Amino acid sequence: MNLILFDIDGTLTRSDGVAKKAFDQVFSRLYQVENVSQSLSFAGKTDPMIIQEIFVSHLGRKPAAEESSKVKEAYVNVTQNDTAQGQSYKPLEGIELVLETLQALPNTFLGLATGNFEETAYMKLRCANLDHFFSYGGFGSDSHIRPELTRIGIERGKSLLPKDSYASKIVVIGDTVHDITSGKESNAITVGIISGATSRESFEEFEADYIFDHYNIEDFLKILN
Repeated sequence: MNLILFDIDGTLTRSDGVAKKAFDQVFSRLYQVENVSQSLSFAGKTDPMIIQEIFVSHLGRKPAAEESSKVKEAYVNVTQNDTAQGQSYKPLEGIELVLETLQALPNTFLGLATGNFEETAYMKLRCANLDHFFSYGGFGSDSHIRPELTRIGIERGKSLLPKDSYASKIVVIGDTVHDITSGKESNAITVGIISGATSRESFEEFEADYIFDHYNIEDFLKILN
């Protein structure tokens, strides 16, 4: 049995900074603070962590629990409006064939390990017409700590396996070193995707098991075989 978990932003989909613009809009409306995303890197971070960093950086304090919930609700609403247009998030080149082929394999279950809130994760995937490939996952709404949400995603995948079976291969795929370190903490095979956020040298430094410049189904079949 194979469990294969993908990150979303920069791994499955690409966009023109839509998430950053959404956070800018939310904090402008709720706190009258402009351009909150300009000085921050979102790469590999969970949405709860991003909210906390914006509060610390621009408001000089950590958010109260009710403030985090209020920002999340507003961000989800903005993302829903953005993705409803159908153009905000697009699939990376080659990923659709990879997902179609992997999904058709016997004993292979595709899932997610993403810092996105679960609601916005599926909004982005629906926008890119990729949501139907995934039946489980770990999300930023499960934990603000990436290794923990990755572990949760893997456990959810294991719960889908037939009785008396086990996951012989667990693969975690992402475009940042945070995906690699999180996968390694769960003893998964790790794959770094070079899509702009991370260089090959950085993936090598963090000892990704595989590093791909683009999506090629043959590369994934070799991992599984």
